[in-house]
Formats: sequence, structure tokens, C-alpha cells
Amino acid sequence: MDRISEEYGVDQAAPGPARSEPVVSVRGLVKRYASHEAVAGIDFDVRRGEIFAFLGPNGAGKTTTVEILEGFRQRTEGQVCVLGHDPAAAGGAWRDRVGVVLQESEPEPGLSVRECLAMYAGFYRAPRDIDQTIALVGLTDKAGALGTRLSGGQRLVVLPTGTLDSLTAPDLVVVPGSDNPMPTTQ
Repeated sequence: MDRISEEYGVDQAAPGPARSEPVVSVRGLVKRYASHEAVAGIDFDVRRGEIFAFLGPNGAGKTTTVEILEGFRQRTEGQVCVLGHDPAAAGGAWRDRVGVVLQESEPEPGLSVRECLAMYAGFYRAPRDIDQTIALVGLTDKAGALGTRLSGGQRLVVLPTGTLDSLTAPDLVVVPGSDNPMPTTQ
């Protein structure tokens, strides 16, 4: 059990014969910025099909940990394995397997639905055909419309967040938390 689990009295799932190998495995992860320790030696596993969430106050190291898992930030210590690779050394083929959802996003001003999807598809080495993607998300009749003129729900499927699975079918999707504070009750 890691220190956070012990502190909050939460048990991690017990390993068993029916459990698959982890798609994410973290051992002793530490991230320091000068004398400040942002991530303090955490351990966890995430297995295929699981939904995993970090909960904690601002400054607890949640975003830093996610950025390390995505390969966007270097760790100070520890071992990290995501989809069988160390994110710090993983190449383009690995990045194609990891879908990263942005915390905030809007359709590109002045671009049509088709143009937005073509731009987002350019982030990947082997995306699905743009017209197939537009049909898949149910926006064939809006393909030429400006992305900024879509309804809120339609915008969600045009943004990188909504098209991620439709364009690439990643093996792992990383969704950062909101920057908005959660309401608390006493």
C-alpha cells in the first residue's frame, strides 16, 4: 500500500489470477523542483479496462504525475512503464497509442469541422479518414460549418477531446482533471 492509501485508509485492489498485466506501472515516482518535492515516492498500477483517478488538493502533484506518464515531463527518481515503455524514452509509435485529452480546448476560429479534424489528424501518424470520422461522429451535414458555430454538444465531438477515439483508437486515454475547484461540504 502506498503512503497516500495508508493515510486515507484506502486499500488498493488485490492482485489475483484473473487480473491482467498493468498498462501503467509506477514505482517510487519522485519529482523535485529544487528543494520542493512535488511528487513524493508514489506507487500504483492501472490495468486494461480500469478507470483510475488522482484525487487531492491543488499542489499535490497530480498534474506533474500525469505529465510524467505522458512523457512530457522528466521524473527525478523512480520507475514508470506505460504500455510497456518508459515514457521518457518512448518514440512516435508509442505516442500514437496514448491519447491525451487537453484540459481546455475550443474549435479553431475560422476553420470548418472538416478543416479542424484534418488539423487534429495531422497530430497522428495513421489517423482514420476525415470523412469517415465526420460520419462516425454524426456531423456529415455540418462538415463545412465553422467549428465555432456548432452547438456545445457538437463542439465536443469536433475538439481533439471528442475526435481522439474516432481518429486514432488509442490504447490508453489520459484525461487531466479540471482546474476548477471542487465544492466541498463540512
